[in-house]
Amino acid sequence: MAPTFVGYPKVFVVDVEGKPLLPCHPARARKLLKSGKAEVLRGSPFTIKLKRVVESPVGSLRAKVDDGSKWVGIALVNEFTGEVVFRGVLVQRGDVVRLLTLRREYRRNRRYRVVRHRECRNQNRKQVVPFPSIRQKKEAVYRVLADLAKIAPVSGVDVELVSQGVKNPALPGRDAREKALCRDGTCVLCGSRKDLQVHHLVPRSKGGTDTPANLVVLCRECHRKLHAGHRPHG
Repeated sequence: MAPTFVGYPKVFVVDVEGKPLLPCHPARARKLLKSGKAEVLRGSPFTIKLKRVVESPVGSLRAKVDDGSKWVGIALVNEFTGEVVFRGVLVQRGDVVRLLTLRREYRRNRRYRVVRHRECRNQNRKQVVPFPSIRQKKEAVYRVLADLAKIAPVSGVDVELVSQGVKNPALPGRDAREKALCRDGTCVLCGSRKDLQVHHLVPRSKGGTDTPANLVVLCRECHRKLHAGHRPHG
């Protein structure tokens, strides 16, 4: 599945042997094409092929991936200058689950027919991990990266882990408080179930967050005593 390109800062270049080189400026690519020193290899993303061999190419790129369920951001960054030479968005397929469900229904319909000679096959296979719908999304990203590695000197891949929204949510407060209340259910000091409130272990004024790990449940009286300076026993 080809990505939707959102920018063409550079033009990809390979030598006559297909070895990927550092991308060049579009103006330089036009000069090489007009002078006959290069030819167009592909149109998306635009790539030219030199008519000579480059013995010792210099420079490399780093692939950056911002993974997601519906959209995946992909960029190529020069390792030495930090310049973004390519950026694109991969739009993931949204019909995989529906097609897998339809295939399962067709398969069950075939096997539910009256065929006595056919053995039972519902317990003779292991569960595939990861699930096919998830595996398809990851394989789509891998195919795009493998395709880019054919026309760009990619030395490695950095994948952004989506844990920032959990550790420091954009809309903190209510969801985290409700999660702490459901987790504890009672006052952690006296065990009371009445007038429960949420207390920050590390105050927000001192850098504390609204994550469930920094929240405990106290009753109103224990909460008042704690803020008044009374240390809990035990």
